[in-house]
Amino acid sequence: MPQGADPGGLEAALERARREIVELRSEVAALSADRAEWLTVLAHELRTPLTVISGFNRLLMSGDAGPLSEQQQHFVTESSKSCKRLNAFIESLLDTVHDGFLEKSLEPKPNDVERAIGDVCGLMQPILDERGVEVSVSIDPAARWASFDTTRVEQVVTNLLGNAIRFSQPGAALRFLTRRVAVEGDELVEVTVVDQGPGVAPRDRERIFEPFVQGGGAKSGEGLGLGLAICRRIVEAHGGSIFVRDEPGGGSRFAFTLPAADPAPGEGR
Repeated sequence: MPQGADPGGLEAALERARREIVELRSEVAALSADRAEWLTVLAHELRTPLTVISGFNRLLMSGDAGPLSEQQQHFVTESSKSCKRLNAFIESLLDTVHDGFLEKSLEPKPNDVERAIGDVCGLMQPILDERGVEVSVSIDPAARWASFDTTRVEQVVTNLLGNAIRFSQPGAALRFLTRRVAVEGDELVEVTVVDQGPGVAPRDRERIFEPFVQGGGAKSGEGLGLGLAICRRIVEAHGGSIFVRDEPGGGSRFAFTLPAADPAPGEGR
């Protein structure tokens, strides 16, 4: 003990610090409980109209309400796919509440990254057409196959593509790229989405992957600030990482990694 120190004063200071820590832990627990309750209510409220929409889609596809043209059949089919993806998104909201649930629910296996990206682009084609946005996909043959849960990783791709569309000007060009990388001896596939948006300020590049945080370019009331947080949970549950960098000349490069894999049995390279 330093010479002249007051044992009683130090003990009192330690006790005050201990009480403050206890109070802070209590506040954090209360906030966490409030967030869990809010997300559970939100998920319930989203599921109610989703159930109705899905029901009408099934009715239309059954033909009981009258025959559909080929184009109408296509529209209803795509609507049904979107309902399924929205339901998966709702499940992922609940994943943010229950720690460990996401990791236990994953079913990773060798999957074709190019196919996953193509499926998402096909789903979002009406939005791309509406904005006049073009998407190109450049797949490195050595970085085409990875081990992942298709439904979950398509959520990541959907969210990143949706953000790229939202922050790009009409007529912009977006790019998907893949490459093989080695990190600490592990072979990974890196998937990158390149946009022509305003970019992400350096101070926000870590924060935007936290729940309820939006980048400086987001408009008030536009989104909940959960999308990128969910992406990070999904990617990290696969053993990968997600990050954002500047794109030379303007824009952003959002990238995530997945464990590399050999092609599935019966599939070529």
